[in-house]
Amino acid sequence: MTKKNQEEKVDLPVGKNLYERLFNVFSQISRDGVNMNKMESKNLNYKFLAEAVVTEQVNALFVQQRIMLIPTLVKDVSREFQTITGEFNGKATYSNRQTTCVSVEYNVVNIDNPEETIKVAAVGEGADSLDKAVSKAMTAALKVLWRHMFLIPAPQGEDPDTTPSPQFGNSSPKATTTKPKVSKPSGDSDKLDGSYL
Repeated sequence: MTKKNQEEKVDLPVGKNLYERLFNVFSQISRDGVNMNKMESKNLNYKFLAEAVVTEQVNALFVQQRIMLIPTLVKDVSREFQTITGEFNGKATYSNRQTTCVSVEYNVVNIDNPEETIKVAAVGEGADSLDKAVSKAMTAALKVLWRHMFLIPAPQGEDPDTTPSPQFGNSSPKATTTKPKVSKPSGDSDKLDGSYL
């Protein structure tokens, strides 16, 4: 869908409140749907909802409706774990990874009347072997926000996670005694107990 088509189909926000503007976005997404990326490789063939694709579409509609979205990280919890990466001399090899769960509050603002705002929240989880777990978790939270705010359905088809990876079968990851690392929450959040959000 081109920007020209969006301008032709979407009602202009003049004189409309924030709820009406959000409904215009909702109507546009309901009418035209969102693009589903298709993942294909030697072992995978399924559709998935990519955050970047959905955000690009919603962003164009938010600009059209003069809506701003401001995120605030409320709290985050991180822990370390190990996962199987391969096999060497008949023994499984492992790598250390970090998973982070975040709680994010979004402030939706009517640009033409900045005092008119709506607060919504979403959670997301991300895992990475280096330092990208928080970034991935924030991306996941935004994807959750779009899906639930605009009632975007999950792609049709079998969940690829129901089938174990062919190269490793049903091997269980190596047990670890590493204690979860709880990061310091930002803002005035409640004290964390190390559990997930």
